[in-house]
Parts: sequence; C-alpha cells; structure tokens
Amino acid sequence: MTKQQLGVRVDRLLMQQLRANCKNEKLRPGEAVEALIAASIKAGGVGRLTVNVASETEASRVETMEFKSKMVELRGSLENDAKCLDELGEKTGWSTSHNEAQRLVELARKIHDPQLLDELDVLLKESDRVHTQSQKLSTEKWVKDRKAVG
Repeated sequence: MTKQQLGVRVDRLLMQQLRANCKNEKLRPGEAVEALIAASIKAGGVGRLTVNVASETEASRVETMEFKSKMVELRGSLENDAKCLDELGEKTGWSTSHNEAQRLVELARKIHDPQLLDELDVLLKESDRVHTQSQKLSTEKWVKDRKAVG
C-alpha cells in the first residue's frame, strides 16, 4: 500500500512529549500519528475519538476504585486469617482471602499505577505467607491426628 506524506507543524513541547511516548511504546512518531488517524476514522470523527478517550478514562477510574476496594477487603481477610491462625492454629472454613487475592491479580492487569501494583505485591506476599502458614499447621495437625489413631 502506498503512503501519503503529511507535512504538519506541531508545537515543540507536544512533539517532545509525542517522541517520549513513542519511545516508551516502541513506535515511530509517524506510526503513532497514523494510528491516531485510523482511530479517529473508526470512531467516526476526531470529536468522537476524544469522547471515547474520556469514557475510557472514566472506566479506568472505576477499575482503580474497584481495585482499591478489593485491596482493603483482602487486607481485612488476611488480618482475620492471621488472627485465627495465631489463636486457633487454623483458618476458618469461610476464609475468602485466597479468592480475593486471585480476583485482585485479575484486576491488576488493567491497573497502570506503579504504587498500587507495589501495594498489591506486598499484599500478595502476605497472602502467600498466611496461606503457607495455614497449610503447615493443617499438615501438622493431620499428622498428629494420624499418629494418635495409628
């Protein structure tokens, strides 16, 4: 396919930012401009493209809020699990921390905030620690019960 050349004058600061974005995404500026033109045609116009971007930004905000909420839930579940392990030697049967951790990992694929992802990393390590401790205590109890029977 032949390509048309487009001579465009762009503000110096915008061009610097475009080059920085392109470098991060491993694109040439021409490829980025071509992708923007294609997206505006697909959206039905440049104005609609900006509306779609605004909608995606709002959707991203909602995903971030859900992610933060699920992190709070996991923190609470892990605290409850740790308390049960310390006081009773086992987790309760209704513990949801494992499922909550899995859900957070799924949600994390849409999160771009490095600070939130670092917080998730800390929470997942704590989740792994609590889960490992629970398995260890359960195994020890099982072995003890088996020795008592046999």
